[in-house]
Amino acid sequence: MQKAANYCAKAERCELDLFDKLKKWGATPEQTFKIISYLKDENYLSAARYCKVYVRDKFKFNNWGRIKIRAMLRAKQLPIHVIDAALNQEIDENLYQQTLIKLIRTKVGDIKTSDGSSFLRIYNYISSRG
Repeated sequence: MQKAANYCAKAERCELDLFDKLKKWGATPEQTFKIISYLKDENYLSAARYCKVYVRDKFKFNNWGRIKIRAMLRAKQLPIHVIDAALNQEIDENLYQQTLIKLIRTKVGDIKTSDGSSFLRIYNYISSRG
């Protein structure tokens, strides 16, 4: 129990991350359920807090867009209403648009060719950012 609490205290974690870690540590399903319940009750685990931190970090440091962030959080089996609330709270629309323009300008500067494939390359790059 203490090992799991220390793991959660070092950084924000979601239930799936903790579940995988407990499985790796050899915890039984009953132990895993008890540990996760305890950590939720003691506020070591919070889906809303995890989503906020994840959204803020991925947007700020990785320049990910809303679509990619939402997909990654859904893959962690977090509730969609919590994800949407975090996206609305943590990403400013003006900053979002400025980041998109910056990414496009950077990619345009990186492309050396002037043929028709440059538009497709920019589109694919921006799409991969979500």
